[in-house]
Parts: sequence; structure tokens; C-alpha cells
Amino acid sequence: MCAISHWSECATREAGIFVHMRPEDAAAYIVMGHWQEMRGNFAGALKAYGEAKRLQPGYSPIYEGMGRVYREKGEFERAVAAFEQAIEMEKGKSPEYACELAQLYLTEGYVRKAIETLRRAKNENAEDVRVLLALGNAYIADEQYAAREYREVLQEAPDLETARAQLAKALRADGRTEEAAQVYVDADRLKQR
Repeated sequence: MCAISHWSECATREAGIFVHMRPEDAAAYIVMGHWQEMRGNFAGALKAYGEAKRLQPGYSPIYEGMGRVYREKGEFERAVAAFEQAIEMEKGKSPEYACELAQLYLTEGYVRKAIETLRRAKNENAEDVRVLLALGNAYIADEQYAAREYREVLQEAPDLETARAQLAKALRADGRTEEAAQVYVDADRLKQR
């Protein structure tokens, strides 16, 4: 029995036992890679993910794990390649990979790439809340783009108060306070009709 204070070491040991019991099972190596990653042992994690890849090269969680490790190591290009590989393998059925890739782009300052990634994911998973929230965050990171998008929403649904408030917020964040005020003036005009 493991003490709570040593849960990470215990979990890694248990993952090692799993690998020993099932040496031809890629999932065992993914578990090991995950626990090595959680402990900050990135070399050990990549080794485990590499073994999983050798056993089952078309299994997308391997590439997701590798993407996370490369991201933590600061190896941007390798992280992007790994996440893109996971997305490609799933053909859009796992939007969490797109969200992770978009977050990586945002962290590195590539707002437009994040938005492109999430828009593709939205086209494939229109109802996935994770994608919609991540896309909203990406829009907020790019105030000018956000303002344009919210204006389009208001053209389709002029009485949508949430979009109006977000448009005003994006304009204020971009330093366009007079335009933000005009958004509210326009809202008052609509209400008087």
C-alpha cells in the first residue's frame, strides 16, 4: 500500500508493473509515459511514448502525450507536429487535440493559427463546448478579429445582447472606446423600435 505523499512514485511503479505484465500493449507504455511526464521526467516519458509508437504507430494518444512533453520542454515545432499528427489520425473526432494545439499557438503568440485550428475543429464538431470556449478565448486574444466576428453575429441576430456586450468589450480592449460606446447607443435605438 502506498502512502498518499508518495502517490506519484507509487503510480509510476504501478505503471512499470503494468508494462512488465503487458510488454506488447501500447496502452501500458502510454500509462508509463503519462506518469513519467507528470513527474517531470520528460526523457522517460518520451522513451515510453516511443515504445508505444513502435508497438502501435497509428494510436493518437501517443502523439498527444508526445505533444505535451515537447510543449513542456519548449520544443514548439515538435509539439505542433505531434499534436497535428494526433488530429490527423482522429480525422477531427477528438477535438481536445485541436484545443491543446490551439493553446500551444496562443501561448507562443500565434493567435491567428489558434483561431484557424479551432475553426476547423468547430466545423468538424460544431456542438463541442470545449472547442467553442477555446475559440471564444482565442477571439478575445485578438481584439480586432473578435470585433469583426461579433459584428457578423450581430448582423445575423441584432438583438443578441451577449454578442453586443462582447463586441463592446473587444472594442474597449483594442482602445476603441468611442466605437464601444456607439455599440450601446445602437442597442438603445433597437430597443426603442
